Amino acid sequence: MKNLLRISSVAEATTGFAAIIIPSIVIQLLFGIEVSGVALTISRLAGIALLSLGIACWPGEHFMLALRTMSLYNLLVAIFFIYIGLSASLVGILLWPAGILHLGLAVLLVRGIFNEK
Repeated sequence: MKNLLRISSVAEATTGFAAIIIPSIVIQLLFGIEVSGVALTISRLAGIALLSLGIACWPGEHFMLALRTMSLYNLLVAIFFIYIGLSASLVGILLWPAGILHLGLAVLLVRGIFNEK
């Protein structure tokens, strides 16, 4: 389970780093839209949050807290991406794969919570 949490942490930190450095490409791939102005600033802010989440959830002394946090994050992102995909025209090439990946990670991490108890 620690390896899955490590993979999830690295993925979020990497996505966050990419959103800080090249936010327009990340948003284009996820939502299929061009961003500029304040949207770039908000994208970078989200990138900072993702980078921080990835670092904070690295398995260590507070493993169960990190596991629960990353599980909830993945579940909520999966729901959000699926909702966006079904109800909006904001669908980029990576939206559905990202939604499915987050849902799969959420299921595996939640199973890990129950197996660790």
